[in-house]
Amino acid sequence: MEFTRIAGAAFAAAIGYGILHNQITVRLCAEYFTLGHPAIFPFSSAAAIALGWGLLATGWLGAPLGFLLAAICRNGRRPALGLRDIAGPLGLLLLTTSFLAIAAGIVGFGLAESGRLGLGGETATRVPEAIQSRYLAARCAHGTSYIAGLLGSLLLLLAAWRRRRKLSRGVHPTG
Repeated sequence: MEFTRIAGAAFAAAIGYGILHNQITVRLCAEYFTLGHPAIFPFSSAAAIALGWGLLATGWLGAPLGFLLAAICRNGRRPALGLRDIAGPLGLLLLTTSFLAIAAGIVGFGLAESGRLGLGGETATRVPEAIQSRYLAARCAHGTSYIAGLLGSLLLLLAAWRRRRKLSRGVHPTG
């Protein structure tokens, strides 16, 4: 039961983050979704498209990472970790990823406004020049979310493994 709770919570956290992140960035630049992504959803609403991409873009990674986290927390002979043990670190991962995405969006916007960052190729011709800075801010925020989320998830997996190892040796995890 606890295995399923951990896997489900991690999956729900990833999906929730993706949806919330997209609902914020779609308001920054709807064209990031309508022009910068394939038209695979039958919606005309940018918010609905962002919702679809939030589910799709985070679900494929959230599910296996949630399963792997649950396996690391529960399987084997070492003392098992429960959802309560990883809820704090999981929340910290989400907050850190959010902070980094916001910072990247701000930096990306500033670089675009100063002319040091720009769109190239076909994207530059599809995205109106007047909104390219906002588009790049959204792109930077999304790219950073993926990188920070993936690296942070790997650190979360490592931390859970190390905590179980310390518990098996009789060492208090915080000591």
